[in-house]
Amino acid sequence: MSHNLCAHPDCGQPLVEGGTVVGEVCHIKGEKPGAARYDPDQTDAERHAFENLVGMCRKHHKIIDAEKENYPVERLLEMKRIHEASDSRRYVISDELVQRLGEILATEAEDRPRAPTATAYPDWGIRELFFHIRPDLIDEPNEQRWEQVARPVMDHFSTGRLSVWGRPIAGSRRRGSLKRVDEPGFWDHARFTYSFLKEDGAENSHVYHQGSTEFPDYADLHVNHAEALAIWPVSGAPQDNRTEIMLLDAARRVYSETRNDPVALYAEAFGNTPEKILTWYCIWLAQHMQIYGARRPSTKIEPLSLDNPPKEFDITNDTLTMRERYGSAVYENLRLKLDELPAIIRELKSYGKE
Repeated sequence: MSHNLCAHPDCGQPLVEGGTVVGEVCHIKGEKPGAARYDPDQTDAERHAFENLVGMCRKHHKIIDAEKENYPVERLLEMKRIHEASDSRRYVISDELVQRLGEILATEAEDRPRAPTATAYPDWGIRELFFHIRPDLIDEPNEQRWEQVARPVMDHFSTGRLSVWGRPIAGSRRRGSLKRVDEPGFWDHARFTYSFLKEDGAENSHVYHQGSTEFPDYADLHVNHAEALAIWPVSGAPQDNRTEIMLLDAARRVYSETRNDPVALYAEAFGNTPEKILTWYCIWLAQHMQIYGARRPSTKIEPLSLDNPPKEFDITNDTLTMRERYGSAVYENLRLKLDELPAIIRELKSYGKE
């Protein structure tokens, strides 16, 4: 127990004077995100358990939280152990006062607002998320690798599978407080900026809209660590561990695996340049599989078809787009389900052998 004294070794202040509680119950590992020594892996029960609590005066409570580098978890646990085991710091109080103290602390615990355990909270920056998915961005943050991460992250934001928070940017570039980015339709036309991969990029705009919209830009994007790890459990996992593959990458793979089969002759007859050959494979895949993509300027991924109205593919500078044959609409970020590809490859390998 606390012996009715502040647990700090340099202090002898009582926690209860008369019938009034003047001390405070301190969390060794912080009570909520942003608190000193907060541990996201703790359960709510562990966070408020006796083993994670220590009694201190108001002054030393402020000190241990303000100077968290000087008061890490290990030091506070040792301080608590020595304090509770010390006979020299014993202070006798009546049973009635012990009961009174327990009742007060129980009431405070009930009244204290806590986030539900099932509620996600922002505890991981967008920069750390990108580096987790592609660790090679740390040393070589080139735009192509960045875009390979940006596409799936944006998809998870737009579908709501991954919660996201940010600081809305108001007039004169003022940043608001951190809030969930949940405006209906926000992600349909959102774009990431490259700035958050830089060391000094935390305060820059991280997501914006092309053209004029009623939506704010956001800086300082955050996600929930546990939610993100449920989607990308292994740092630097190869793309094949994902559920989708970009259509152009799928065409390359299929062409590579059918180079010695009759189907390659059909593809090469379509044209002798790599772009023409891959275009043939893209058309074949789109005719036999469900493809997905976004119509510019939206980034929202939706099911697409080559028909109604008719569309055709274009590969320029290693980028695949699909255009309406007699219209102006352009579709990008084209992809298909990865687990459907092996069956299609087997079908193509037998193509033309009948």
